[in-house]
Amino acid sequence: SSVEKIEIYNTSNVTDMYHAFEGCQVLKYITPLDTSNVTDMTAAFYQCSSLSELPINNTSKVTSFSVAFYRTAIKNVPNIDTSNATNVFGIFSQCPNLQYVPKLNFGNVKNANGAFESNHNLTDLDGFTDLGKNPDLNCNSMFAYSENITRQSCINIFNNLYDRADAGYTIKDLSFAPEVIARLNDEDIAIATNKGWIIS
Repeated sequence: SSVEKIEIYNTSNVTDMYHAFEGCQVLKYITPLDTSNVTDMTAAFYQCSSLSELPINNTSKVTSFSVAFYRTAIKNVPNIDTSNATNVFGIFSQCPNLQYVPKLNFGNVKNANGAFESNHNLTDLDGFTDLGKNPDLNCNSMFAYSENITRQSCINIFNNLYDRADAGYTIKDLSFAPEVIARLNDEDIAIATNKGWIIS
């Protein structure tokens, strides 16, 4: 598509945005969308590589954000509601400009595989509320190849992890790029290991 701007005025009844704007690489602007009834945002803005602002507001009903914002041009993630999300696979993977992620509620997330993978400019994260509360969480490669995440961001992530040890869940591995691991000390890592996590 060669369209740079899309104006949409009423999306209040839309429940499914599955692949809605996928591959619109030239698209720079979409008027803010009423997403209050949307439940599926799978690949909604997938490879919208010129889109620097996400045109969404209320995402409280969304259960799947799978690759929703993959390879977009956003610099900062907005405060989206992920409290009902079960699938955030690759949600912000390979976003070349991404630098900051606010605290997101991942308490219901089952699949976070590759969620923030290959974001080479990503430095700051506020953490994820109750990541690991779902006993069957898959968080493989969640931060793979994102080598500039700061020590403080890791501490933020560890402080907000669900206590799997206290809940009697199986131990879960949370991996980071080697450059990130090198910034951490034993006390930092202990925050996570005491909650039933392995940091690698």
